[in-house]
Amino acid sequence: MASVYVATGIAADMYLLSLADYDRVYGGPRAKKTDAWSRSPISVARYEMDTEVRHIRIGFRQINWWSLSSFAARFWRLLLLD
Repeated sequence: MASVYVATGIAADMYLLSLADYDRVYGGPRAKKTDAWSRSPISVARYEMDTEVRHIRIGFRQINWWSLSSFAARFWRLLLLD
């Protein structure tokens, strides 16, 4: 089983499919050490039409959380100063 997790600021998508189907349909003609899961509108529509791809989307609602820009700024400040 292959799983792909993609998170954005508003939602997370989890895709599940067999490794055989992934390699056959999305893996490309040559074996690679790493693969990319395209998020282009054409690719997303293709995944949605593929009956072998299971997909769930979980939406995020920020209530009392850091904004992405402030979190990233703090993260880099900590990383560079420590």
